Amino acid sequence: MKTWVKAMVCIVLSFSFFFLASGYATLTDVLYITGSAHLNAVKLDEIVITNVEAISGTSIGSQSAAIVYPTNIDSKITGTSGQKIVYKVTTHNYSETKTYIYSHPSWAPEFDVVANKLNISVSADAAGIQSLPKKQGGNWVEGTPVRPGEDYVFYVTYTLTGDISDENIWVHYSFAEVDYTITYLNNNETYAVDCITDNSVAYYVRSDTPQNSNLAFAGWVNASLVEVSSYPAGTTHDYTLSAKWENIYLIIFADADGSVIYQETFTDSSTKLSAAGQAIVDTKLAELNAEAAKRDLRVIWSEYDIASATGDIIVHAIYNYNGYLNLVPVYEQPDDGVLDYYKVMAVDTLPETVRVPGNVGGVPVKYIERITNVDGENDWDNFENTVKKITVEEGVEEIGWNGLAWTPNLAEVELPNSLDKMGKNVFSRNILGGSDQKKLTVTFNGTKAEWKAVVANSHSDWDGGLKDGSVIKCTDGYFELDKGLFSKKWVEKSY
Repeated sequence: MKTWVKAMVCIVLSFSFFFLASGYATLTDVLYITGSAHLNAVKLDEIVITNVEAISGTSIGSQSAAIVYPTNIDSKITGTSGQKIVYKVTTHNYSETKTYIYSHPSWAPEFDVVANKLNISVSADAAGIQSLPKKQGGNWVEGTPVRPGEDYVFYVTYTLTGDISDENIWVHYSFAEVDYTITYLNNNETYAVDCITDNSVAYYVRSDTPQNSNLAFAGWVNASLVEVSSYPAGTTHDYTLSAKWENIYLIIFADADGSVIYQETFTDSSTKLSAAGQAIVDTKLAELNAEAAKRDLRVIWSEYDIASATGDIIVHAIYNYNGYLNLVPVYEQPDDGVLDYYKVMAVDTLPETVRVPGNVGGVPVKYIERITNVDGENDWDNFENTVKKITVEEGVEEIGWNGLAWTPNLAEVELPNSLDKMGKNVFSRNILGGSDQKKLTVTFNGTKAEWKAVVANSHSDWDGGLKDGSVIKCTDGYFELDKGLFSKKWVEKSY
């Protein structure tokens, strides 16, 4: 044993001691520890061991020794390879001004032979309150600082890697003096504590990123909410930093059927779409507009306001026809932002041939409210359109009241098998006057039985405006109108 160690033992033994008594336990194939444990009741201006307790893996033949100045455990060990002893070690910081942090165990060279037969490991206390530090940039981080007047508990495990017979080892547990601490809070809970043991150099705040679901980490801020990135050399005061969080939003540009065309992330209600993101969006919109134009469609986007966002933004493509038809998006559940279907609203000017699509951009067109509006007037003598043919494609389910009316030149109508019902006077006023009444040919893409089912489900005056001799062609035959204008009932001539 080194001379300074022996001298230290003599100094310690001159203090007032009391002994930690230990009883005997009966275990099989056990590890024996001999010696005596001492507790120092003297107030010292540094960290000292105040209690050592062998808590598992051992049968104590007599008392375990603890030399308490400054932080040493002197043990005499007998055992076989694979056996363990676990110490619960309690230390106390008697200083009134200094903060310490546990650093590492060590021993003098004369104990190397015994140490080579042991795997000596240290862990945090069983309750998880304390934490062991990591050496980083010359400082100890993530450890628990032992402030003046505080206790610190850690566990020491000796695992025998070889047989030992009544051999002595003196292990010193070091504590480094702390110049200042940086405490990191995440949602008012301690995320980490860095103990700076060398303030001769600048300290840079942690680069790791804490987690908070659905939020974006935006840096560490002080009590004044000012972001901090470092502290200069010579710092001595303790500091507390808090994680700053920002909302994570998505702005999603979706096709009419909900398929995503492009999306961009932004992290604050005041943060606008990035210039790079906007450039991509503009390119996507130009591509979409060009593709739509090939189908005689134009595209507009549902309104959005990034600056006032409180959640994800979904911007939907809304399609319409260039120069004719007025497709209005319908949201059955407006709050969900999902476009359920289009309906056709009235317009003033139409070409001679009108095609009503059953699907636009993946979204069905289910309802025709009205084709013509005659400049918004209700003048029944004002017929200004030249529509001769209307084709309603598969997918459309309902034609509303006067849906195909105010079409004096209309001669042909094609209706889909998807049609379920028609409103009152669907064909009303498709004539200019008594002498110019026109017969209408309606082609239905279904059987006569299916047509009857549509009629049964429709308003009783669905056929208002049809002239005698008008024909409903079905896939398996046709019907001919056999009653005058505005008939209350369809009188069949089935062929």
